[in-house]
Amino acid sequence: MLTIASTLDATAETPHGYPIELESSIGLADGRRLAVRPVIPGDAALLRAEFENADDETLRLRFLTPRPQLDEHHLTRLVTVDYVWRLALTAWDGVEPVAIARYEGEADAASAEVAFVVKPSYRRLGVASGLVALLEKAAVAAGISEFTATFLASNPGAAGVLARSGFAVPTTHDGIGETSKRLT
Repeated sequence: MLTIASTLDATAETPHGYPIELESSIGLADGRRLAVRPVIPGDAALLRAEFENADDETLRLRFLTPRPQLDEHHLTRLVTVDYVWRLALTAWDGVEPVAIARYEGEADAASAEVAFVVKPSYRRLGVASGLVALLEKAAVAAGISEFTATFLASNPGAAGVLARSGFAVPTTHDGIGETSKRLT
């Protein structure tokens, strides 16, 4: 049985302000369902392991650079969010994380940048599109009115997700695509 509780380490605590209302699930094109919940600081060790085990191409496409380093400061920043202006949602198949999507904004800013990464075996099943849609609902509730996205222009997967999610036709400069979407 797929449950949100099965995605949490038994010793992990949800931080103050954890938005339980953002716990949900998404259906995949092949009929499976994934549990979705906001990231918590207790996910740090698991996120580090996923990062270290990710293939070079996945990391290049997500971070726009050959295999970046993940130091403790950056890791802490990735799993410590305020759930309003900075939010990350994780998708899980049983007890294994398969994707993470986030938006990064600043307090009282109208715009936030969205990004996502999906394990190769879960791509083209609607995971990223589902997570982006959930992020959009949360962002609108937080008062964010625009998403922006930056991606490698050579990444048709990201371009497709963004186009299907209603983002504008991207501009491209030096191999980097940039696009945005007004949120309603």
